[in-house]
Amino acid sequence: MKGLPYLLLFLLSYVYVVGQNINVNPDSPDTSESDDAEDEEVYELNEFVVTVEEDEGYYSAYSTSMSRISSLVKDTPISMSIINEELMNDLDINSPEDLAFVSASIDNEPNGYSFDGLRIRGFGSPFSRYNFFKRNLPSHGYNISRIDIIKGTNSLIFGEASPGGSVNSVPLRANFRENSKSVGASIGSKDQVQQTINFNQIVHDNVAIRLMGVTREQGYDNPFKEDQMDGLTLAATVNLTPKTQVRVHLETMDADANMPHRAMKDKTEIDDDNNDNNGYQGILSKAVFTDSETDYEVPFSPDWVKYLPDQALDWIIKNTASNANPITSRSDLYDHYSAVNRYNYGVVSGFDKYSRRKGYFNTVDLDHSFSEKFSLSLALNNQFVNSKALSRDAEGSVRVRDGYDSRIFGSYPRPNAETIDSEKYIKTYWTKSDMDTERLGSRLALAFRQKTSDFNNLFILGWDTNFQHKKEKFYDQVPVGAVGAQVGSTQLPDGAYIPRGRVAGNTVTGQFRAFEYISLEEPFTADRSILQFNEIIESDLSEPLTTLNGTPALNSMDAGNFTHLAPYGQAEWALARETDSEIFSNSFWVTKQGRFLNGKLNNLIGVRCDIIDINSSFRKVFLHGYDPGYDDGNNVKSDITYVEFNPSIGALYWLSDGIGVFANYAKSIQPPTGTERTPLGDIAPAEIGEGVEAGIRFDLMEGKLDGQFAAYQIVKENDNEFGYSDSLLRQIYPYAIYGQTHPELYNSSNQLAMSTLPGRRSIGDKTRSEGLEVDFVYNPIRGLSILGSYNYTLANEIDELHPLVDNPDEYELFGRPDHKATLVARYKFYGGIYKGLTVGVAQRYRSKSKQTRFDLQYDDNGDGTIDRTDKVYLEFGDEHTTSVFANYSVKLGKLRNSPKLSLAIRVNNLFDDRGFTGRENYGLYRESRTTSLTAKINF
Repeated sequence: MKGLPYLLLFLLSYVYVVGQNINVNPDSPDTSESDDAEDEEVYELNEFVVTVEEDEGYYSAYSTSMSRISSLVKDTPISMSIINEELMNDLDINSPEDLAFVSASIDNEPNGYSFDGLRIRGFGSPFSRYNFFKRNLPSHGYNISRIDIIKGTNSLIFGEASPGGSVNSVPLRANFRENSKSVGASIGSKDQVQQTINFNQIVHDNVAIRLMGVTREQGYDNPFKEDQMDGLTLAATVNLTPKTQVRVHLETMDADANMPHRAMKDKTEIDDDNNDNNGYQGILSKAVFTDSETDYEVPFSPDWVKYLPDQALDWIIKNTASNANPITSRSDLYDHYSAVNRYNYGVVSGFDKYSRRKGYFNTVDLDHSFSEKFSLSLALNNQFVNSKALSRDAEGSVRVRDGYDSRIFGSYPRPNAETIDSEKYIKTYWTKSDMDTERLGSRLALAFRQKTSDFNNLFILGWDTNFQHKKEKFYDQVPVGAVGAQVGSTQLPDGAYIPRGRVAGNTVTGQFRAFEYISLEEPFTADRSILQFNEIIESDLSEPLTTLNGTPALNSMDAGNFTHLAPYGQAEWALARETDSEIFSNSFWVTKQGRFLNGKLNNLIGVRCDIIDINSSFRKVFLHGYDPGYDDGNNVKSDITYVEFNPSIGALYWLSDGIGVFANYAKSIQPPTGTERTPLGDIAPAEIGEGVEAGIRFDLMEGKLDGQFAAYQIVKENDNEFGYSDSLLRQIYPYAIYGQTHPELYNSSNQLAMSTLPGRRSIGDKTRSEGLEVDFVYNPIRGLSILGSYNYTLANEIDELHPLVDNPDEYELFGRPDHKATLVARYKFYGGIYKGLTVGVAQRYRSKSKQTRFDLQYDDNGDGTIDRTDKVYLEFGDEHTTSVFANYSVKLGKLRNSPKLSLAIRVNNLFDDRGFTGRENYGLYRESRTTSLTAKINF
């Protein structure tokens, strides 16, 4: 909030002063935006607002995403793709994940609760931007005019950013072109229903307002998956003077999604050997042998089994040969997973699971031109999001089991009892969360132009501030009586419900959490009580694992003392942990954009200084009880300040009228959220990026073919997307170094107790992404527009790990395809009997990727010693997605202002490719064919 009140006071004072001289002359110069499409923006010739005058088809000539000044994209030495309004409408692009269908730089990474999961050039992009401000609120295309995809480590303009790239949505604004109204409705397969409104009204020569709204409901193949949203936006544009414009954006959004868990994983350990005392020694569940660098559990689905390499299958057959229930063929594995299919995959939380995000996103922009050389842009943002979620626990709900530990105390590895023909089940409990996030931001830019006959320089001085306050509360469902109970001789603090020793020893049973046991042999239907959220603790297991006075105790381990829980079987909510964090960033930046030699040489040079203060605290209530109001040492508090200088430098030189070469270098910083911690409880380190890029820019055939070829290398330190396995954390945080200062993190065997860790982020990792890209737009004739994109990943791997890691070269990143390609082509008829008709097709290709590595150990001599380890990879198949669309527009009358009817039909996944595929470290089913029909009337 520091600095923001002063900017707000400045804005209000300025509006008041210049408002006294507002120009109300109807013959005053028109500074409004201009456009040649029905519902598109009309942009004023304002250097802080993008112009679309030279756009054609899917080609967009200008963008403000390079320096916040409208600049020719082809003359800038950085890579970017623009998804303009025509392309958004043709493909019905409404969420960040949809961008993967038009840009090969992007890979969608479903996160299980929203449609925001993106990976750009190999690195996760955890948030998108709207009008340059970070956005947590769900978005929809109803109030977006275009989307800019800025590739590479360019944090100069955006500040905190992923080194892979950023996505910025440009708002639809009120314009002065004409009064217009549109009402649209869509219906489609899988219960899709959507309605939109878009009213633009000129209420005064210098005042225009625009009202936009959307309501949407959508179902999916999985009967438990659905989402809906309601959004409303009021935009206003006010020309205070011929040189001053104010734009206001007031938006509310209410989104509700029930998204089944994105994965089901095999925890049955069916491929273990027959030795109950050596721990799990298979490859399908988490491996525990010391020289395995992988941390992977195969999907619990029969549809992945066909991809299992023959060598791995042979190894499993040999490893289980002495078991009472051995694996003898691939068919045995199909049978093992047969209870799950695409319709019940991940649905353990039933219809009651939800993720609700509700809030507002408001901005005010002020642009003023002092002279032809000097101008100013100021923007303020205030946004608030309340997020509520109800789900099963993330750890247990995605893992299928069929056995249980025969005892819960003793040394590691613990004995495991092999089960024969036992019921496969999921052991889980309900959780919920409540989060409030408020953001206040400002952007101030002063631009100065220096122009002579030899050069054209643009200098920009910027000051950005951002303040975020986030409060989170997480709850577990526990048996009634568990909170603050006396467990044996231990009296738990008020609010606590698990003894610390039980957490450290991984011996948390049903007396501490309301575990339920959901059998895969029972149907996954909405009418089953155990799949519904309620306050009853239930079990599907046909035979109780342990009993308490003749009543199933509903836990898979020794029940312990349940006397304090009578009557057992009733559940209630208990606060598990709470966090509170504040992040304030003060950023100063300067850039020079130059144009020399009659436009043959263009450069961009700048530096940004980010000063980021983080204040954070969190408390594990389930262990330490409620905050007593004084410092008891259990409110883990941290304060840290980052000061980072990030340069950006690039140049482009046109070798001829149509061929140019370019290169750039940049650094970036992405600070932690304030709630993420290392195993020692410290705030997670900032993510630092560094990237270089070089390529060829082309603008050929009199501007009909435009695009580029680029090669890039990006290195990221402390990547939040890098998952630290249990074995890695145990190497980095050994008891010998940290046991004396942090004894609470270790169990009785002096091993790091994973369930007690404050967090799993570590330090010292560096990941590298290298690749080649081609992007082009081709408009050979009027009406025909073709957009293509291709990405070839040369490397996406780990460069460095913490110095205590023994063999860092053996660790790999999985789920990253080598090849991605997209192609969109459309033809629009301007005359003849097909006048008003547009037809098109879109194709996306994603090559197979390595999901994991099986380290197959062989004892060739039979002497009990491992002689060799073969590395065999699990790879899922290629993905091909074809979509087609057709639009038809016709006037309902002969007058100039007659209403216009537009009809559109879209078919996604035309050939209904439903194959099982993978992302990162999990498997998922692809969505089947969907069809939608849209009708819109403009009047």
